[in-house]
Amino acid sequence: MITITKEEAKNISSLLGFLQAMEQIRLNYLLENNATEEDTATIRTRLKEVGQVMQKLN
Repeated sequence: MITITKEEAKNISSLLGFLQAMEQIRLNYLLENNATEEDTATIRTRLKEVGQVMQKLN
């Protein structure tokens, strides 16, 4: 198991928040341009995974 400080967790959480925002923008763009479920599946999975990691950090 890896141990990180509260400050490191805060920094990682901030970076993940940025990643989450960028992925959401990509997803919204695809949905606005009639993307299929298959087209958006990878982004949706990534958003779920990032959310899970952020919950563990908080």
